[in-house]
Amino acid sequence: MTRPVFVLTGDSITQDGGNASMTGWATLLQRDWLRSVDIINRGLSGYNTKWFIQYALPEVLEEMQTRFKPALITLWLGANDAALVDGSSKQQHIPLDEYSANLRHILTEYQRVAPSAKILLITPAVIDDDHRRRFQQLHEGFSEPLDRKNHVTVQYATACAEVGASISGIKVLDLHSVLTETYEEEARHRLLSDGLHFTPEGNQVLYELIKQAMTELLPAETVATWQFPDHKDIARWEAEKKST
Repeated sequence: MTRPVFVLTGDSITQDGGNASMTGWATLLQRDWLRSVDIINRGLSGYNTKWFIQYALPEVLEEMQTRFKPALITLWLGANDAALVDGSSKQQHIPLDEYSANLRHILTEYQRVAPSAKILLITPAVIDDDHRRRFQQLHEGFSEPLDRKNHVTVQYATACAEVGASISGIKVLDLHSVLTETYEEEARHRLLSDGLHFTPEGNQVLYELIKQAMTELLPAETVATWQFPDHKDIARWEAEKKST
């Protein structure tokens, strides 16, 4: 059988998904599907949609055309685009209209080079302003101006969901809405390590939500079928091969 490939593209939250020491959400997916799926992580810390298009997208598209044929692609960008225009990370800021246009460009390029792939678009998550302020004070020596605020990030999450809904064949995981509606503010403190990035507990939540969305996109056998037989089934597997 041809082993399915899942390609994860995004920013630091995708990159950190591969961090085993933080129980990264991508490592949990790989644990579950180690015998059936190859998961390729192209998360790039600090990237916004403009930088992703400029520096990463051409190479990622080339890989999809020459190195592997993805069965599923995730796109999760926006946390950096939503950096405040007058904040301490203003160099990452991308205006909302440009962000939407950039997402649309990336998604249509994915569909062009990988027309059979399922695509999961994930919105920016919540920002915990108070937690972010404390983190900045502790690690950077100042609490204002904040680099991000949730009332701005939610605008980018809404725009992201709208872009996904406007393109046929794109599944959207509105992570911002799910986290806001499911978890009270105190609970969200436990999910975020610095008001932006996720704790091990937060990664567990991401894993469960993203895994559910992925399995809704693909036939069950995509992730359930092992490439090679279990050692306990080798005799039966050999017998079946001889009979075919």
